[in-house]
Amino acid sequence: MKTDSLLKKYYQQLKVLRAFESTGAALSWDRETWMPIGASADRGEVLAVLAGFHHDLATDKKFVALVDELFEQRENLDPIARRSVTVVKKDLDKSVKLPKEFVEETQEITNASHHAWIEAKQTNNFALFQPHLEKVVENRKKYAALLDPSANAYDVLLDSYEEGLTTAYLQPLLAELEDGITELLPKVLKAQASRKDLVNPLDQHELDIVKLQTFIKDMLSQIGFDWSRGQMGSVEHPFEISISPNDVRLNTHYEKKQHSFTLTGMVHELGHGLYEQNGDPKYIEAGLHHGVSLGIHESQSRLLENFIGRSIEFWQYFLPQLQKHFSQLKSATPEQVSLALNKVSPSFIRTEADEVTYNLHIILRFELEQEIIHGRLAIKDLPESWRAKMKDLLGVEPTTDKEGVLQDVHWSWGDFGYFPTYTLGNLNAAQLWNRFTKAHPNWSVEVAQGNFTSYFHWFKEHVWQHGSFYTPQELMEKATGEKTKAEYLIQYLNKKYL
Repeated sequence: MKTDSLLKKYYQQLKVLRAFESTGAALSWDRETWMPIGASADRGEVLAVLAGFHHDLATDKKFVALVDELFEQRENLDPIARRSVTVVKKDLDKSVKLPKEFVEETQEITNASHHAWIEAKQTNNFALFQPHLEKVVENRKKYAALLDPSANAYDVLLDSYEEGLTTAYLQPLLAELEDGITELLPKVLKAQASRKDLVNPLDQHELDIVKLQTFIKDMLSQIGFDWSRGQMGSVEHPFEISISPNDVRLNTHYEKKQHSFTLTGMVHELGHGLYEQNGDPKYIEAGLHHGVSLGIHESQSRLLENFIGRSIEFWQYFLPQLQKHFSQLKSATPEQVSLALNKVSPSFIRTEADEVTYNLHIILRFELEQEIIHGRLAIKDLPESWRAKMKDLLGVEPTTDKEGVLQDVHWSWGDFGYFPTYTLGNLNAAQLWNRFTKAHPNWSVEVAQGNFTSYFHWFKEHVWQHGSFYTPQELMEKATGEKTKAEYLIQYLNKKYL
């Protein structure tokens, strides 16, 4: 059969698979936002059935044979088709090893686990989550064994989120970071001693949520988000989900007073959303429109949140707009907001952590995940181990599980191996930022005027438009001239905080 005919069949099957993926994503978003709690079991059953159908279609012998044949002819394919077939074959080589029953079971286990986590966090009761987490961990061990029983199980999980990522690569990288942070942290704390009692004016008043949402929508559209192709939701734990290239959902969590975290959290998710909205449409048919990896995705969210969203220039522009909605904030200044957002203080919650201590939170999770997956730590002992590692790494010890082991949503979804991508994101962000600021040294002046054009165009050109066409390290080399290094993040933190 001619190559053109094979590709036509191949792209048609990708279209069908995307339809199932989009449906599952839409139902998952609804589950987190609007779905009544009583529908939890029903939704889990529906998602499990969808996952089973998707698995059947993806692992159909005719489709597998079609992909294999195209892969053999990959040198004769155009670059987009070649990359698409390479990526799909890699995924299929995994999928064919997973029984349909296991795929459906995974959906059921994680759906039940997620809802148990919500109740456990809201009631500060780890015991409610423990049996579900035990099932999730066993499921992830089984997943790793099905894919490669001879490999390091945790490495198999890491590769699910970042192609080729291994424990051997991460350990020295994180050790270098930990050494750099350990050396930097006491110096920063000493330098910021006068800020010990500094409070953020954004966190001192109860603000009307509807008005706050109106401001957020205006802020995000000014930075570049297209609301004709996006939506916003209220959730327990902030996240972004792409139902399709033209349907990107951003979600944040609202507190009564801690509005700074609502705002920075939404700016974080905006970074993800801009990446998803601005891929080149030519990659859609080939399934390459989405972000290439979590390490690159997180670089976009962490960069926008921290490097831009915590800057005084950002708040010089946006605080006056926020004050138009809320007279309670009329005495606040951009300097106060920025100083508070950049205050360094070891704390319990990862999503609220400052830039200096943030990666220590990731190191904690990286170490605990390995202990759990390799069976060296029982789930019942996890809260105590968490507290001990927090005290060792950050010098603080949570008194409740809500501010300790229950704070993150990821394990309820089975996302073991995900957390290290946040640190990769920080490393990639600092490296990309170094290159961007050399190209646009006046970025801060532009941001203070509400002009995000240079930021938007540079990252669209060098990151967003490429979708998954390049591997993560190919993309980093193309954008910065180098593979990912730790030195740029350490340099950035030292320059900013000292």
